[in-house]
Amino acid sequence: MTRRIIEREGKKYRILDGTSSDSLYFFDRGLVRLRKGDNYQGAYEDFTSAINLDPNFADAYVNRAITYRCLNKRQEAYDDVAKALELEPLNTAALFNRGYMYGQQEMFQESLTQMNAVIKLDPTHEKAIFYRGIAKVNLDDEAGACEDWKKAVELGFEDIHGIIDEHCKG
Repeated sequence: MTRRIIEREGKKYRILDGTSSDSLYFFDRGLVRLRKGDNYQGAYEDFTSAINLDPNFADAYVNRAITYRCLNKRQEAYDDVAKALELEPLNTAALFNRGYMYGQQEMFQESLTQMNAVIKLDPTHEKAIFYRGIAKVNLDDEAGACEDWKKAVELGFEDIHGIIDEHCKG
């Protein structure tokens, strides 16, 4: 199977010549469906196909976990993140998503631990820094939260000035 890149309207697209029997084909199509946000079931099916073709494809598990979250299937999302981390213990996307899910369940200490792990691996991960701030404010560390939120903005995280205005004085 060969891949070629085409460019349309300034955007590059990877297309496959031949049949759609490789995991990257389904992974890429699943990403498109997930990002569009209008076909989570299709995204789930694509990530599952990618996993069936390559059971060691950690990023397919991570993105299927995100899809499960969108489908309100919390346990399945946790299971897929756990599988991704079993395959790649330092996968920042998996660590971030586990921390995000912990935060959604108000498990703020666990969320903080996961976000710290992400930031240790990638000190410029602005989303992890932002969500670490969310965990900190919920653990009564408002000063630490403000420091994180300001750092997230410096790194390019957008539209959190309302949070900073509400919580951070001076």
